[in-house]
Amino acid sequence: IHFLTGIGAAYFMKGQVFGDAGGKLTQFGHCIVCPNGKQCRCGAFGCLEAEIGEIALRGEIRKYYESIENFPLGEGKYLEWLIRRKEGDFTFFSEVKKEYEKVRRKYIEDFALALSNVSTVVFPDLILLGGYFYLWGEEFLEELEEEIQRTGFSYIMQDLHLQYCK
Repeated sequence: IHFLTGIGAAYFMKGQVFGDAGGKLTQFGHCIVCPNGKQCRCGAFGCLEAEIGEIALRGEIRKYYESIENFPLGEGKYLEWLIRRKEGDFTFFSEVKKEYEKVRRKYIEDFALALSNVSTVVFPDLILLGGYFYLWGEEFLEELEEEIQRTGFSYIMQDLHLQYCK
């Protein structure tokens, strides 16, 4: 699963990529995770991409920091900015941390729901998280696995492993 401007995925079966690695076959980013949520570029409401993709992240950040500069999309700059801001030494640190945790928790919950749902169809053993997911860090990955265990079908989720790849 690849996180850049959108969220794409490729499926490997018996060592071969099924379809193509561009995510055009799976349309994983268009799994509905929040019915009646934000409208996606595809026209649907509540797609994973519309809820936690880079454009959605930019929108969430702008709710709190209207003056944030316009970074180019597809480079992970909004996520990097958010993480740097959280780690910085600011006067209203508790407010910054609260905003950061709210966005982070939404990512974990929505992403875990999408992974749980797709896993009931394809039964993966391993999911590789590419693109800029790794910027969230190891703690995010652990919490994501816990949320998947909590929300997913336990028989399938018990053998599921997640790891970052660059």
